[in-house]
Amino acid sequence: MSRAVGRVDLVDARAHLAAGLAVLDSSPWAWPLAAAGLFALGLVAHFPIFTSPVLDVDEATVGSIAQEILRGRHLYGDLVDRKPPLLFILYALSFVIVGGGSLLPIRLMMVALEVACGLIIAATLCSRWRDRLVVAGLFVLGTATFPLADAHAASFEAYLILPMTLAWWFSRKGRAVPAGVALVVSTLVKQSAVFTVIPMIYNLWRQPNGPRKVGIMLATFGGLYLAVGSSFGLKQFLFWNLTGNASYLGASSLLGLAGRAILTLGIYGVSHVALVWLAARGWAERRAHLDLWLWLGSAVLGVLIGQHFFGHYYLQMLPPLAAVAATQVGRLNRVELGRVVGVTVVITALWLGITVFVLPRPDLPPYVRLVDQIDQLSGPDEPILVWGVFSEATWASDRPMASRFPHTNFVTGVDQGGPTPGALADLCADLERTPPRLIIDTSPANVRDSGKAPIRDVPELASVLASYRRAADVNDIVIYQLVNPDVHCGAGSGSVGGR
Repeated sequence: MSRAVGRVDLVDARAHLAAGLAVLDSSPWAWPLAAAGLFALGLVAHFPIFTSPVLDVDEATVGSIAQEILRGRHLYGDLVDRKPPLLFILYALSFVIVGGGSLLPIRLMMVALEVACGLIIAATLCSRWRDRLVVAGLFVLGTATFPLADAHAASFEAYLILPMTLAWWFSRKGRAVPAGVALVVSTLVKQSAVFTVIPMIYNLWRQPNGPRKVGIMLATFGGLYLAVGSSFGLKQFLFWNLTGNASYLGASSLLGLAGRAILTLGIYGVSHVALVWLAARGWAERRAHLDLWLWLGSAVLGVLIGQHFFGHYYLQMLPPLAAVAATQVGRLNRVELGRVVGVTVVITALWLGITVFVLPRPDLPPYVRLVDQIDQLSGPDEPILVWGVFSEATWASDRPMASRFPHTNFVTGVDQGGPTPGALADLCADLERTPPRLIIDTSPANVRDSGKAPIRDVPELASVLASYRRAADVNDIVIYQLVNPDVHCGAGSGSVGGR
């Protein structure tokens, strides 16, 4: 008797759900309700954003550069990185709005942009709200299905996906100018977004006056990109965004790259198996949705061109993968649909459990203890230099950067393929102009491979240390304090890339 009652209750629940979704199809409240519900889902799936002040070194690096922008420094001049400017500026705006360096607001915005991206894809390719909610829900869960920093940090890729998706969407609508604008915005978040031009050209070419629209889109993109670059100084902008990345892209052997690519792509495929399965079903109809497959191919190219195959790189593949999958969702029966959703929920929950409760967290000491020492040994306005890659120290202490570089791998070439031309001369010029109050040497602790290039093995920096005393040690990280402001660095002044 109880089993029969249970089956009746389940049937009733399904009937009520179907009726609710049918009402949603004609309700003026459909969009705000869907957006609110998906945002709530996103907050649950991304709950690690509430658990740590900083989730990875990239967040801290972008945050420290944003702090320097607010101090009046200029990107690609006395402040440099190999990334486009938009995310640095968004971080800086967030810091102004909240009145501090908290990363939570920028992460909440990331979740909102991911929800918007999922809804755009779902609304474009699905006519029923049942299918739209499934596609958007799978997309939002997919953004959280990877290791902690890759899935939940407010990264370049997380901010890339919405403008990239809008560029594809506008091109599908035949709107060349806004398509070009959206492509510029996405490329100013991360360079690899430019490959989205492949499906965009295909979409626009098929429209009435297609060649003309392609030309307008490309002219809009090129004109705006060069205009933005010129506002920073075009030569410097192009060097740090394009031509100066050769050494970074050549950092690994071909065999090592192939192994890393196979491993990470396999993990990504298993982690998003429901979307991959749906996309595989759509392969037979690829000619009918060729722009989606071109978009997916362009995103794969964007991942490949980066060559490092970090997990967050694969976020660029998620929108086109979800778009291809969306073409098949409407053909699933209730049982199949339930299995797709169930598998995705379970995999997302497993990733969250592993990354939050099993793998080590990035906010553990020595990061906290190191910042305490920095606070004790320097004033709020006194610059510091971190030798190695430990941007958490600069961001969390809110100390000015003594150098234009957010880390010294530009100088040493550690994990970069080789030093950036002229970086050592630029670093020396910065240190002689404004000697840092503290030098934090992470090489004895080998933080992020900094032990491959000890500071004292660089003659110019050994000369600098003659003006410092050893003031503290934190978990093998050595802190030097300035005692003689007459700092000499053997390389003298110079310029990166011979500018």
